[in-house]
Amino acid sequence: MYKLEFKKSVKKDLRNIDKARVKKILREVEILKNGIDSNDNVIKLKGNNPYYRLRVGEYRVIFEKQDNILVITVIKIGHRRDIYQNFP
Repeated sequence: MYKLEFKKSVKKDLRNIDKARVKKILREVEILKNGIDSNDNVIKLKGNNPYYRLRVGEYRVIFEKQDNILVITVIKIGHRRDIYQNFP
């Protein structure tokens, strides 16, 4: 089982989303604790980076998975039209 961590900026991201959607997003993020292999809504982002994306309706959760210490760090949460802008 993985441990979930959130960057401080994620709290700011969630303030801009209505509460019902935030609950759904956080519920889906909690499922990541069991691993990402069985989740069809998770894909590795293209390029030479360690990031994955979780699709939750029109919203995306960008995260990094570290297998050696079993940690998933949520980097950013946002609407699909905005999430990839200004992202490394």
